[in-house]
Amino acid sequence: MTKLYKKRVSTIEATSKGRQFDRIFGVWLGGVEVLRSCTAEPRATGIVWTVEKDITRYSSLLKTPNEFAVYIGNIVDSTYTGVYHVNLTLHFYPSNGDDHHDDKHKFSGSSNDFNGSPADLIVPVSRNLPLNGGQWFLVENSTDVQLKEFEIPRNAYRAVLEVYVSYHENDEFWYGNPPNDYIVGNNLTTTPGNGPFREVLVSLDGVVVGAVWPFTVVYTGGINPLLWRPITAIGSFDLPTYDIEITPFLGNLLDGKQHSIGFGVTNALNVWYIDANLHVWLDAKSEATEGALTDYKSPPPTFSLSSNFKGLNGTFFTGATRSISSSGWVKSSHGKITTNSYQDFSFINSMEIGKNGDLQVVNQNINANSSVYAMLPSSYLYSIQKARSFPMYLHTDSMDQGSGSFSLVANVSLGFNEESSVGSRQGFSISSLNSLQNGQGSMIVNGNLVTSGLGSTQQRNHLSRFTCTDVNAGLTVETDIHLNDIVQAKWLSFGIGKMPLFCSSAMDLRGRCDERRRQGRWTRGSEGRRVGGERGSRDGGARGGEDGVGEEGRRKDARDGGEATSRRGGGDTAARTPAGTVEERGTAINDTARGRWRRTWARTATREAGRRAERRGTRARTVGSRRSR
Repeated sequence: MTKLYKKRVSTIEATSKGRQFDRIFGVWLGGVEVLRSCTAEPRATGIVWTVEKDITRYSSLLKTPNEFAVYIGNIVDSTYTGVYHVNLTLHFYPSNGDDHHDDKHKFSGSSNDFNGSPADLIVPVSRNLPLNGGQWFLVENSTDVQLKEFEIPRNAYRAVLEVYVSYHENDEFWYGNPPNDYIVGNNLTTTPGNGPFREVLVSLDGVVVGAVWPFTVVYTGGINPLLWRPITAIGSFDLPTYDIEITPFLGNLLDGKQHSIGFGVTNALNVWYIDANLHVWLDAKSEATEGALTDYKSPPPTFSLSSNFKGLNGTFFTGATRSISSSGWVKSSHGKITTNSYQDFSFINSMEIGKNGDLQVVNQNINANSSVYAMLPSSYLYSIQKARSFPMYLHTDSMDQGSGSFSLVANVSLGFNEESSVGSRQGFSISSLNSLQNGQGSMIVNGNLVTSGLGSTQQRNHLSRFTCTDVNAGLTVETDIHLNDIVQAKWLSFGIGKMPLFCSSAMDLRGRCDERRRQGRWTRGSEGRRVGGERGSRDGGARGGEDGVGEEGRRKDARDGGEATSRRGGGDTAARTPAGTVEERGTAINDTARGRWRRTWARTATREAGRRAERRGTRARTVGSRRSR
């Protein structure tokens, strides 16, 4: 198969009709996660969306039969009627048939196994089937560390850990969580806190080998639902993954014994879903390789913090930096190769809370740089460098309009930028991806009714690639691509529906709403991040609720139309849909959505109930587990 096909792409086409929340789902093959995604939300007449992903790096999984599993925590009853129907198709793209031509263009001399060809083996670092839930691990707080034991063949010569990360419930909007001194000073007993900094730490036998400072994925109902009609946020249909080079540590793993990989999240609140795939390259010409770790540095991150507030108004700053480096050699039939791996991170978050909690402004940027250099004793072999930056700006504001009405305004800017280069003695390749979304949404709310609203989102993508190889001392330009894509979408909403009574003020949340929480009827309010937990709509009924995996009951009228398409490219997702017709929309909104901190008390007995249900195995269910050949 490796000779016949050089590229493999999976296509998921899904449909749903009725009313349903957006749901996180995962796809695993032999325990290896190959896709994590968020569903679109259906409307009464149905919706269809498509996700395409290049899965060439998982080629080794397709050589033998493996168990195939798709998990989505979904509730179907008289209110939540949306059932997902999914088709998964694999597309195989043949090579040009000229193996000699392909061999000449391999970057690393006699073999491109180091940085070109897919791994020979992928070891799943995930939970084992059967279980009532996804195969990801659940990290529920800052001290929770999830471990998985594994072993690798003794003839391995390279290893890369690919990490999948998503965040939910109290940490879905971690970048807007205030510091704990603000929470204590204002007696906000149920407000999610721990500040806005999060870091996923990956350990090997208890030693930190790498970190992930994640991109701020906004799910299909996040911040303000009208922002994402009919376009979805970057990465929401195909969540990005993060590679950590652990080749320098291979010398510690080549003993044929069990070892452990651990996952933890700095400052975490409930809940993070994390698992990983260990990509391993094997030396076919030897039964065993050997190696040693020669240098390792992982100092703790440095922080710069400031917190100035009076009552519910204040300004806050969080800055952080971190670096992790390791060096080690592995001796195989390819020679004695020394690999140096570096990770460098920086984080800045500036936050303002004003108007007694009715206004919040977040300005954040994350830089995540990684470099891998491989050397033979007498020559340079290859290098891989990647620089990512994740800028984000969020502004939410509300204003009293009189007569029981108020306005909600939300502006958001999301950026995913990646510069990468791969070099060797025979050539180099450079690529650049820049994706930026700017969205503006506003709505007028009267009681529990959105009487009108307008959302508009613009997305700009720019992708460029340049590849140059030196073949037989001749310089050849292989590729020079520049792509620009601009998408603009608007959605106009007129609401006519109602929803069951929610608590009408923040102070009510500690008393009158407790009963609703206990009954599992309460979903998180919004301050413009999530609008409503239960919504009325024109076709009747109220939404709200509960998710079988403890996912949030996300608030968004499930009646947007059109077809959503997501294509993965260069570590980014651009999602778009043709604009649908304007419909009258019944969008109910919780009064506590007025203020940043008035949403946070609403965190969810529904989710906790859902998670307990998952553990009991009474509601959440695995959708599809069958043999794949």
